[in-house]
Amino acid sequence: MADFDPVGLAIDWLDTCKRNDWENLPALYAINVTATVPSDNTASHGHVLSGRTEIANYWKATFQKRQGALFELVELYPGVDSAILIYYDEQCRRISEFLQFDAQGLIIASARHAIPRRRQEPALLGEADITASPLRQVMLHCEARQTFHEARQLPIGPTRNNLRQRAVALLQLSKRACLRQERDIALG
Repeated sequence: MADFDPVGLAIDWLDTCKRNDWENLPALYAINVTATVPSDNTASHGHVLSGRTEIANYWKATFQKRQGALFELVELYPGVDSAILIYYDEQCRRISEFLQFDAQGLIIASARHAIPRRRQEPALLGEADITASPLRQVMLHCEARQTFHEARQLPIGPTRNNLRQRAVALLQLSKRACLRQERDIALG
């Protein structure tokens, strides 16, 4: 059993990412760390980084490309000496991040996986009333999840149906906000 709290260490890692603090992020990793990260190139599945220097270079380039990255936590799954975080990253992608810790509580291995988005309806792109804020998208998505959870707690009936309809509407708003942001990024 580990003498450290993997949840606390995972949250420390995520908070450092939220601050876009590439200079201090490598201190959370062991010297002989290996990290698998997805590639920006769609033809490649990703690449493996070895050691703190490569980790620092990766995060420096990542944070310089995308200032003010969100890194909003969605879910966290603790293990004995590891944790899996589900969060929205610097590109507003939903990410699964596996962090394995050594005996000193440093990250010895990590694997970052982009969770594929479902194909969206092109008709959603035309609506101008949705803000393109990534934070708004994350908030709408989280609110929809919470509303679905509340609906499941109620007995079958009109109140439960109303909550489910609200949750579906919130998810649609979240998707529209994300599509609009992607369109704005593509148009440059």
